[in-house]
Amino acid sequence: MRKPRTIHTVQDIAKDFHDSMQELADKGNLTISAKVEGEEWHTIAKPSNDSNQPKTNLMSTKKETLNLKCTLTDEEMLDISKEMSEHINKKKEAEDNLAAFKAQINSEIKGHEAHINRAATLIQAGYEYRNILCDVKIDESANAVYWIRTDTNEIVNRESPIPVRYSQPEIPLEDME
Repeated sequence: MRKPRTIHTVQDIAKDFHDSMQELADKGNLTISAKVEGEEWHTIAKPSNDSNQPKTNLMSTKKETLNLKCTLTDEEMLDISKEMSEHINKKKEAEDNLAAFKAQINSEIKGHEAHINRAATLIQAGYEYRNILCDVKIDESANAVYWIRTDTNEIVNRESPIPVRYSQPEIPLEDME
């Protein structure tokens, strides 16, 4: 089916032409004239006296950047969404790293606390137990065994009667060959 054609009259065409020329004159602050062959110049359009339109011939012009609202395109929205997603992932990774770091630091703090508590206990008690090499002296006349510290020569233990493990003579390893 064909679209119906719009029929324009010469007056409609002339009015559209005049409106277009007037818009051009207002935008550019121009006077538009035309000359028909053999006739004088005729003004077709000149700037209207609208007070909202700047009079460029009376003013100097310079450029200035203003921060103005701009609607984002679908492509810009997609790019911003991708960037936001990347930052969400990086934030999560940083939070995980922070949690691991905090756990490590807390572990170190607990280790220091354990050493502090042990030192406080030792200071309060004034002693600790250590493995010290001792001489074992068997006194058959007293039927006793003595343990003597090699670092202080202090007798630290005495058993009487002599335990069986000390009453049997030692066999040198050399004789067993």
